[in-house]
Amino acid sequence: MDDAVKAWKISILVFGPLREHIGNERIELSVVTNTTVGDLIKQFNLEKWIELGLKAAIDGDICSFDSILHDGAEIALLPPVSGG
Repeated sequence: MDDAVKAWKISILVFGPLREHIGNERIELSVVTNTTVGDLIKQFNLEKWIELGLKAAIDGDICSFDSILHDGAEIALLPPVSGG
């Protein structure tokens, strides 16, 4: 039986004010299997952005925060858009 923890390599893209909040436009990291988008939001302390209209996409497709990531996933965290 294989009890080793498996990890996936993912990329996170952030835009606009989220980039300023996190300090980077692109982040590469490893996560354990079954990590969700919501787990990433918590890890980067972005919960308040959900109320403001934060959206997420995995590999270019808008997804829910309970979506499970996969190895090689590219996650985009999309801040709310303000018009003018």
